[in-house]
Amino acid sequence: MNSSADDQKLRQLATVVTKMAEQRAAMNARAVKMHDDMMKHMMQHMEAGSESVSHCPMMKGMSHTDEKVARTPKAHHEPAK
Repeated sequence: MNSSADDQKLRQLATVVTKMAEQRAAMNARAVKMHDDMMKHMMQHMEAGSESVSHCPMMKGMSHTDEKVARTPKAHHEPAK
């Protein structure tokens, strides 16, 4: 690109910026879909009861988070005053 003529540099830069913007928009759309899917999944667990989480294949390997929450001081979870 550095060896290109000035008008070509501008076109090349515009092409790159456009591609990056498209990729960012696609990434954001995927993130929103993943968030929505996870929220739906968690709502199913809430409707089925707390025991359903322990049997969920998606939640396997995350049991250590329950232990961390149990050991965390309650003041940490209280809203700031």
